[in-house]
Amino acid sequence: MKFRKGISLIVLVITMLVLIVVAMAIITTINQKNPIDNAKEAVFKKDLKNIEMDLSLYHTNQYAETLGRYQEQSLQADKDSVEYNGQVYTDKTIKDIIPSLKNTTKYDDLLEIVNGNLVYTGINKNEKEWSEEVMIEAIHAEPKVEVTGSSELIVRSGIDVEYEVKFTSKYKLIDSGINSKIELLNSQDQKITDALTITITKNSEETEITTKVVVDTTSLTDGMYKIKINKNSVRDENNVYQEKELISSEFEVNNVAPVAPEITPDTTTWTNSDVIVTITYSVESAQKKYSIDNRATWQNYTGPITISENKTIYAKGINYLGTESTQSTLDITVIDKIAPTVTAVNGGVTTSSVTVNATASDDGGSALKASAYEYSKDNGTTWAAATSAATYSFTGLTSGTYQCRVRVTDNAGNVAISNVVALNTQGIGDITLNPSITAWTNTNVTVTITYPAELTTKEYSTDAGSTWNNYTAAITMTANGTVLARGNDVAGNQAAQSSLTISNIDKTAPTVTAVNGGVTTSSVTVNAT
Repeated sequence: MKFRKGISLIVLVITMLVLIVVAMAIITTINQKNPIDNAKEAVFKKDLKNIEMDLSLYHTNQYAETLGRYQEQSLQADKDSVEYNGQVYTDKTIKDIIPSLKNTTKYDDLLEIVNGNLVYTGINKNEKEWSEEVMIEAIHAEPKVEVTGSSELIVRSGIDVEYEVKFTSKYKLIDSGINSKIELLNSQDQKITDALTITITKNSEETEITTKVVVDTTSLTDGMYKIKINKNSVRDENNVYQEKELISSEFEVNNVAPVAPEITPDTTTWTNSDVIVTITYSVESAQKKYSIDNRATWQNYTGPITISENKTIYAKGINYLGTESTQSTLDITVIDKIAPTVTAVNGGVTTSSVTVNATASDDGGSALKASAYEYSKDNGTTWAAATSAATYSFTGLTSGTYQCRVRVTDNAGNVAISNVVALNTQGIGDITLNPSITAWTNTNVTVTITYPAELTTKEYSTDAGSTWNNYTAAITMTANGTVLARGNDVAGNQAAQSSLTISNIDKTAPTVTAVNGGVTTSSVTVNAT
């Protein structure tokens, strides 16, 4: 009996030892990871270390580029956008910061940058643990929100404006009062009530809530408006709320037509050149139109336009809604590209002057200038100062031929030059000398000299030109001799010298001698020598 009891005790001990061994084996098996899990963990941790190294390198580069003014805690990023210091960049993602992520998608919904640090936001428990083992925080990400802007930037009152607001999460989402958390604000950030219609839909997993927001603009005054999505609009099943507020793109309600454009020419005075016209449109003018063919066609205004002939310019602005401004007009009337006409004719000549008469007219519209006429006696090489007179005399001329022209200018600056008129100065008349007696005389002879009227210098000489005297009255010749006469006009032109020889003066008595020529009884004869 004792033997049996001893065997039972041994069996019991052995059984307990076996159970302990088996239990330890089971526990060991449970705690020990299989090779596949080990490999996954190693790859995951290695990737995280590489990703964090890329992020650290990015921070270092930003410090260098900003000369130490970079604040890494202001950096946020995910697969949709990058945010720094409150500025959101939708054209960049976390992959632009961390090159290791560019060629893979397996971390798209798992990693984000929060306050400058890499965080794990997935829901896999192993990955959470592995992240924390390499000192990367694992967080429960809040629900995300995004808003798609209106397709209309400017609308008239009564035209609906639509937005789409989308909430997403890795977990089931719960509406926390979306209808009351989405607001319409004006440009002063004042809430506008009773203008929104909100329709909410969920996906089958309830991890996405899409909200269609329709703005009824019927009662809205002109101005700028936007949609605001307040925080706590939704929460997930873990009671994590959406903490981020979001403001939509703006739209404008505008029922006012654009202001009429302003048309400005580069000159308002007469010109013989093109006129450059600038048109200034109001900021509401989405379309800028002008016409130069009496509104038969309208062209798009892209910059100053060149006007080469007189005409009317029309301009109008059209806003995004198609509302047109009042049309502006400008009459261009100062272009004159037509030269005047001018003809020169002989106006008379003297021994020292020529006179030119001009006939001129202007057909271009600007009219002749007040001092339109200029005259030339040397075929246009030199010109006398402009005058308003249509006749001009060149005085003080020497004898010769003069090639005369007339030049006229209109108020637009167009110039015309006339034909050539060849004018010869008039020849000086002859000087005449007249004696008072032409028969023999024993008295003095008076010589009268007649000079041509154009001579201003009148001289005579009675000693063969040795001396010259001014002629003021008739000359008395007391003896025979020659009188010379000469003269010059005002220009110094000399008349041909004239002369008169006096040879009929005889004041000497004859001599006579009487001698006997014979006598007779009844006569006497006298001989005379």
